[in-house]
Amino acid sequence: MMRSICPGLLGGGLAVSWARAQDTLPPAELVGDELTVVQAIFSDLSFWAWPLGVILMFGVFWCAARYGVILLERSKVRAVLAEPIQRKSMAELELLIDREPKSQTVGLLRGMLDVATLGGGGDESWLGAVNEEITLYRESVNDRFEGFKAVAAFLANAAGALGLLGTVWGIYITFKGGEMDPEKIINGMGVALSTTGVGIVISLVIDFFSSVVVSAHVGLVELGLGKAEELRMALLAERKGATGAVTSRARLSSSRESPAEFSGPQ
Repeated sequence: MMRSICPGLLGGGLAVSWARAQDTLPPAELVGDELTVVQAIFSDLSFWAWPLGVILMFGVFWCAARYGVILLERSKVRAVLAEPIQRKSMAELELLIDREPKSQTVGLLRGMLDVATLGGGGDESWLGAVNEEITLYRESVNDRFEGFKAVAAFLANAAGALGLLGTVWGIYITFKGGEMDPEKIINGMGVALSTTGVGIVISLVIDFFSSVVVSAHVGLVELGLGKAEELRMALLAERKGATGAVTSRARLSSSRESPAEFSGPQ
């Protein structure tokens, strides 16, 4: 849903920005002596302020929305992550997982329990199925996250590219017509330098927020994989314990049914 809506929103925002190109800030020399550096930069941006501003707002929104999804996912599995799995029985684990809201991590643990409960055969058979569940979880969450990384990288690159395009535009209007008018040169170079600087800053801002989201995502995945490893070891210990108990009972029954081998003559 988000992947289909977001490109349309970005395209619409850029279209509106170009439509309002004439409605820009006044030139720096008309504002007054108290013009600040930031106001001068945005004044020199001219109509480039609109597409750069749209990219900045969309990039921040994109990162904030994904970060919110990660926080929501983490809140859903907070109780499961806080519980020591190895101290609980399988019945207690099933009850704990079943009462938690649906999430990717809970789905992984639920799948591992189902595989261990329904899987037959030797240790290698069910353990391989459990390991496959963990591998599928890792690949699934990383594949879904690739979409966010691609959009964030595109927005950061687009901001830098627009800055360079503004630089070319500023140089063009500076030397257009071959006239060396000082005022024209100052205005053109102001556009060139301002668009370059603002484009680079916006690109760095989007990259920074994207890095924060990537770090949060990696942390959540590592927590889920760590809890899955705890569950895998608990399942392995229980299976070995059950196998050992069956073997002990079988040996005890066999020893009771067999005659005494070392009894002496009567």
